[in-house]
Amino acid sequence: MPVLGLQLMMLKDQIDEKGMYEVLRQVRDLDIDAVEVSQVEMTDELIDDLVRGKEDFGVETAAMSASLAPGGNGFALETEFDRAAEACRRAQFAEVGQGNMNWPALLPAAEKAGAEYFLIEQDDTYGRDPIDCIRESREYLRSIGY
Repeated sequence: MPVLGLQLMMLKDQIDEKGMYEVLRQVRDLDIDAVEVSQVEMTDELIDDLVRGKEDFGVETAAMSASLAPGGNGFALETEFDRAAEACRRAQFAEVGQGNMNWPALLPAAEKAGAEYFLIEQDDTYGRDPIDCIRESREYLRSIGY
């Protein structure tokens, strides 16, 4: 089964306020096993905290497309699968299970296709605490066997 993770860009403000280490602790407390680092400017301190958090909490880095210096570009989507996954991701604007995606059909298909990670992402939480949104998404995924 793919590893369940989330995109840290959802928690960018919390990283700025509390630091990467504390955010990774919260992520792990939600039974999330991996993070995709994007849209977070990675300073030396944040990188050190990411490494320490990975070691202390066992949180994997699913991918890292964040810039390591201001003005960097990360990396481009390179494969047809990457582009299809990006299109699917952009179609979801609510907590997992609350939007218009048929997750009970999509997730087994993605797993069969060889997906290594399922990443929770929600670009806009509409004023809600992102941790609450992640918790709801995680609870839904658990309810359907993930």
